[in-house]
Amino acid sequence: MDLSGAAVLVAGARVTGRAILAALTPLGVRATLTDDSPSALTAYAQSGVAVIDAANAAERITDYDLVVTSPGLPPTAPVLAAAAAASVPIWGDVELAWRLDNSGHFGPPRRWLVVTGTNGKTTTTSMLHAMLVGALFVSPPAWFRGRFEAPPKVMTITLGGGSGPSNGGMTAAAARPDSRASNT
Repeated sequence: MDLSGAAVLVAGARVTGRAILAALTPLGVRATLTDDSPSALTAYAQSGVAVIDAANAAERITDYDLVVTSPGLPPTAPVLAAAAAASVPIWGDVELAWRLDNSGHFGPPRRWLVVTGTNGKTTTTSMLHAMLVGALFVSPPAWFRGRFEAPPKVMTITLGGGSGPSNGGMTAAAARPDSRASNT
């Protein structure tokens, strides 16, 4: 996956936005940060990050090749709605991480097993871990504190409520192990 030179709009200037910027910077993208709160953008602007207010970002959405969003933005947020209407790809933070991993950015790609939803994540992840141990994919000493440590070939992830780009989920293309990085 080559994002070098791509114009990427990062939607959300808080914790996830900071992490998205950190992941994108080494890739040579032209990242611009947007947020509904002008005060959230000020510190970034002072440190040299390109910023744009949400209203202008929505108006200029076709200037961007990709939008990577924080989980706190609902799909109805003006920036995300404008991107969807203009067919600009929208990825969540987890989808970005999956695509980077799948492209070999972090070493050999791993198989991801992602559990998401409102209820039952811990139970489902516990059962998943037991199945992986039983199949000898994970050694029994793996630890549990809401998440399991797995060897590099298998990554188990528990996400917060819901799925979809706006709240930490992945698109159907990203969830399929045979998918290629594409603008879906």
